[in-house]
Amino acid sequence: MSREPSLQTRYRNLRKSALESCRWRGHRMKLVHTLYGYTSHLGDPHYLYCITGHWECKDCSRTVTVQTTPPPNGIDIGGGAVVVYCFKQP
Repeated sequence: MSREPSLQTRYRNLRKSALESCRWRGHRMKLVHTLYGYTSHLGDPHYLYCITGHWECKDCSRTVTVQTTPPPNGIDIGGGAVVVYCFKQP
């Protein structure tokens, strides 16, 4: 019998994976904001609790966003800092 992890645990795991990926690509990330609240996806009458974190690279301003409850066709980790190497802006 498997138990679904809590949203806080899911958020911590997603955050860890996202920031590791960013560091691997040379980014130095800083937290921009973390949002806690309810969200409703298009066409769905139910509200879901969601934790969203948003980070930005100190050098190149590329971002990464983590969402515990993404929309049906959405992704839980996304942003340019996850897929592109860092370049320092002058």
